[in-house]
Amino acid sequence: MNLYLVRHGETEWNREGRAQGRADVPLNEAGIAQSQALAGAFGSMSVTAVMSSTLSRAVRTAEAIASPHGLSVSTENDLLELNFGGLDGAPLRDMREMFPDFFEHWTRDPATAQFPDGGETLQQLQDRTWGVVDAVARAHDAQDNVIIVSHAFALYSIMCRALGMPLSNYGRLRITPGTYSLLVSRAPNVIGPADELQWALTSLNVTPALAD
Repeated sequence: MNLYLVRHGETEWNREGRAQGRADVPLNEAGIAQSQALAGAFGSMSVTAVMSSTLSRAVRTAEAIASPHGLSVSTENDLLELNFGGLDGAPLRDMREMFPDFFEHWTRDPATAQFPDGGETLQQLQDRTWGVVDAVARAHDAQDNVIIVSHAFALYSIMCRALGMPLSNYGRLRITPGTYSLLVSRAPNVIGPADELQWALTSLNVTPALAD
């Protein structure tokens, strides 16, 4: 199957460089335009299903994509962004000053660094997002095109798991708001274990052209 991973359109917090986790920040004007550009990019494709996290910036992006195909958006809490805890809404440049112990752990081993004040680790994030991907992959046929609209770290966690990369390498991937990436599944036993789908990343951070 073809699994398109879409990062929602831009918000003001994206523009301001703030940590944006569970806060329900809406799309700004640029983000709305990006969602329409994404809809255009997928317009001529036969889309099987569109899924989204439950946050409005992702849902609105997903609805723009799904509407031309007459599809409803299936929302999943497990596609929510990483829970940044006490850092949510703070400028990313202030992370070291606000939480020095966490920052030290994050730079040493980001997979196990738990965000302060009840936040998550990247490993916890990956465990829940990959559960969605695994279920989707097993429920769809080889020719299906499925679109997931989510958030930066949520999508990084999926890509790292699909490619067999350690979570500490997430920074080698780069996805910006309003873009899509493509994972293509291969049958078990083709290049890996007999009981596990294999994945190839064939497109990364594709930016659809904005309408005039």
